[in-house]
Amino acid sequence: MHKYFPILKKKFNRLNNSIIVVGGGRWATIIINELLLNFKGLKKIIVVTKNKNIFDNFSNKSKKKLKYESNLSFLKKEDKIKFAIIANKNKNHFSTSKLLIQRGLNILVEKPLVETASQYKILLSLSKTNNCKVFVSMPFYFSYYFYFFKQRYIK
Repeated sequence: MHKYFPILKKKFNRLNNSIIVVGGGRWATIIINELLLNFKGLKKIIVVTKNKNIFDNFSNKSKKKLKYESNLSFLKKEDKIKFAIIANKNKNHFSTSKLLIQRGLNILVEKPLVETASQYKILLSLSKTNNCKVFVSMPFYFSYYFYFFKQRYIK
């Protein structure tokens, strides 16, 4: 987490149990690495992907915190997991989000959240019904160069 955004670190330091990361590509690898580096209290990162090779990117020490699942069928509504990050293929964001919200999880979805306005309305309704939060990631917004540009040129 960048030193210029301490509020983010303060808010998200409460992640101290387990979290689900759905996806096995480049962004999922980046997200998992950030979780490992910044949230030492996490007990387990459950990685849901068909790509077992994603684990090759991590040290043996890091792998001890990672658990592989090939799909989301392991998840029960009564599980203590409360948060998931979705970084799978864009076309699967809606179906994955819908399933996780129905299981009572708060979700962070890499952009785009959905492909249509009707899908958005469905997720909005489900999130209200299940008392879940839905966040859409805009990672570049928090990049240092935007912060620098804003500080230097926008008064």
